[in-house]
Amino acid sequence: MKNTRTLGTISLLLFLGMISYHVMVSSAIYEQIDINSNTLDFAVNNTIKAPGSFNTSLLEDVTYNPNVRKSMRFNWKIISLEKTIDFHLIEGDKRLKKNDKIILLIGTNPELQLSDVHDWCQIYVNDVMTRYPTESQHTDAAFKYLLPLTLNYSKSASSNYSIGDYFEYLATSPDVNRTIWTVDDKLAVYENTVYTEQGNRTILKIKYDNKTRFMNELNLQAIYTTFVNGTAGTAGANMTMIRLHGFGLRYNITTWVVWIPVILFLTALIVSIRYRVFQRYKIYRESKKLAQRE
Repeated sequence: MKNTRTLGTISLLLFLGMISYHVMVSSAIYEQIDINSNTLDFAVNNTIKAPGSFNTSLLEDVTYNPNVRKSMRFNWKIISLEKTIDFHLIEGDKRLKKNDKIILLIGTNPELQLSDVHDWCQIYVNDVMTRYPTESQHTDAAFKYLLPLTLNYSKSASSNYSIGDYFEYLATSPDVNRTIWTVDDKLAVYENTVYTEQGNRTILKIKYDNKTRFMNELNLQAIYTTFVNGTAGTAGANMTMIRLHGFGLRYNITTWVVWIPVILFLTALIVSIRYRVFQRYKIYRESKKLAQRE
């Protein structure tokens, strides 16, 4: 009986430990840009641009992760968003805020209409579908979250390639600006800073997973020069978005943090039932009460 109670205690401690670990990781602090309290004289609505690396004329010549099929859902979450007043970030027609969830729903089999991304890849913000002014803008938005696995270069590209890995395309094709793309065995990273004619700047960094081709992380920094009462300052936003997977966990946290406690709990429960731990404990309690009465 003592061994069973010890096993149960260990299982409970492991379960509580895993929960505490998940909470601590989820509440991790992310570095933010320093934005002061100055505000703009007008509201700014920024859409998040997709990396300008893919020629949409090649959409009919790509393949996707096998998980990208009808009725599949892929999830991202905005874990941090700091912005000044009157500065807004928009996905489609929805203003974004911290803790918003971005959902990609695959409405139909992509292979049936590869180039019509707006039909098979439906983007939601908190379960509400977003609307884009044009189909090309919707395609740009989809390519923030999802890149193809392979591309048939030989059909449309000038180079005489056979069907190849899309990350190889990013790393070697003369059509890709590799000063803003970094490709290795695990990740393809897009990082670009755009300066506008007013001296404002937007910094976008996206990390794509090599195996799934899904976006793992996105960080957007938009900084604008402001003048309040003749004093120059800055206004803008800093947003970090991460991909979620099973049980709503971050992409870099294994689902074993949930499965291990569940397995240990079920094992402890089976052992307890097998050795009639609950019945023995009940008999022990009753005998203790009888001894106290005597």
